[in-house]
Amino acid sequence: GYFVEVCLHSPWQLTEQFTVTPYITQGFDFQYATEEHNGANHFQIGVEASYELSNNIAVSAHFSHSIAMGDIKEQAKAEGVTGSLDQSYAGIHLTWHF
Repeated sequence: GYFVEVCLHSPWQLTEQFTVTPYITQGFDFQYATEEHNGANHFQIGVEASYELSNNIAVSAHFSHSIAMGDIKEQAKAEGVTGSLDQSYAGIHLTWHF
């Protein structure tokens, strides 16, 4: 199987060092995560923020919310999982280019 994501990103450079990038992603599962179901897996919305500390070091953070769609819902139903299947998460990164 295989998994495909289609994303739209829109970077906004607020200063020379600071960029904010909102994005949306639609994921599709074709028998990769679940063999029984094909189609929409999740829809995700989020924002990334990046600050360049120097020419080769940057720190960034992101917040994302993922909404379960048909593929995940069908698998949860088959496995008897109840409750919200949506997830929110965040992270930080330190990037060093050398």
